[in-house]
Amino acid sequence: AAQIFTSKGFIIRSGFLNRAALETLIFTISPSKVDFGTLTPLKPAVENLILTVSSANFPGYSVFVAQNRPLSTDAGAEIPDTVCDAAENKICTPEKSNLWLLPSSYGFGYQLTGHNISKDFNKDNVFRPFASISKKEKAVLIMESDAKKITHTAGMRLKINLSYSQPVGIYQNSLNFTALPGI
Repeated sequence: AAQIFTSKGFIIRSGFLNRAALETLIFTISPSKVDFGTLTPLKPAVENLILTVSSANFPGYSVFVAQNRPLSTDAGAEIPDTVCDAAENKICTPEKSNLWLLPSSYGFGYQLTGHNISKDFNKDNVFRPFASISKKEKAVLIMESDAKKITHTAGMRLKINLSYSQPVGIYQNSLNFTALPGI
């Protein structure tokens, strides 16, 4: 039980103060579903998401993202996560972006633009692969602020580039976003 206890000059407070009980952290993603349609090998396809965070009276927020698994079919075919332009030693990871320009660099990844995004998205054409829950990777921080009463918007550009050897099929996965208030 949440209480205040006193003894011989000491004060102990148990429980927690829910200072945000009357506040609401608002996080929206638009659109809620992305369909790349029919994909053509060596012709990258791009779709965009808009992420919006309103912190109300919370002292900031953090937004994390991970995919449940790489894009895959029911039969088990998989579109690999991008490693960016690895042939030119420009390798990206879920925590670090890099250039992805070569038509021979295949996979699925994302780029961010906007307010309070990860600092490594400071150039054009830099991407990251998504962390994958199925590979026991932790969600990655993509937006953060310690300001109160703000609304920040970021654009997430999703990119897919396929090789000619990619099996035909309907590929899908889920992107899992977690928005946490600052405490």
